[in-house]
Formats: sequence, structure tokens, C-alpha cells
Amino acid sequence: MDKERAILSSLKQRLQQTESLLAIYGQIRVEERLHSLLMLLKQAIGQPVEQGTRLHARLTHQDFASACCTTRVTVTRLLGKLQEQGKITQDAHNHYIIITRRIPTSPD
Repeated sequence: MDKERAILSSLKQRLQQTESLLAIYGQIRVEERLHSLLMLLKQAIGQPVEQGTRLHARLTHQDFASACCTTRVTVTRLLGKLQEQGKITQDAHNHYIIITRRIPTSPD
């Protein structure tokens, strides 16, 4: 019985991931597809770090391009833009970090 539940749970998780990827592919703008992919990866393989969330896997621009159905050049341009905006960065091991802005609290 526990084995069946584990299989069903795993199958459910795979179906949800597939559904998320199909939703990403359905978006018209490449910027939106890349953003959605980053959010999916953040949830699936993200590790909390001081700056935000580190993507556990080292992904190349070509990996992102293939997942977003676009060219590597377009992904390179968009990731550069996100870095300039301070939304993402890379660590010393070339893992992407999705930066989380913390709102400073004022002392009472």
C-alpha cells in the first residue's frame, strides 16, 4: 500500500511539473517564459541563501534557451538584463541566484 502511494505521489508530481512546463511554453513573450522557468526552477531546485534562492543545478544559457524554445543569444541578452536590474546573479560556481529583496523594517 505504501509503495502504491509513493508511486502515485511521484506520478502526481511529474504531472504537475509537465503542466507547469506546458504553461511556460504557452506564453507568447520570451521574457515571460524565462521568468516563469526561473520561478519553476526556484521552487523545484532552489536552495535558500543569504541573497535569495540559489538554483542547485548549474544551467547554461543553452539549457535555458532549449527550455524556453528560443535562441541562446536571446537568453544571454535577457539574463544579462536581469543581472543589470539586480534580479539575478551568479555565485563563484556559476549557479544562478534569484535575488530576493528584503524590505528593511524601521525601528519602533
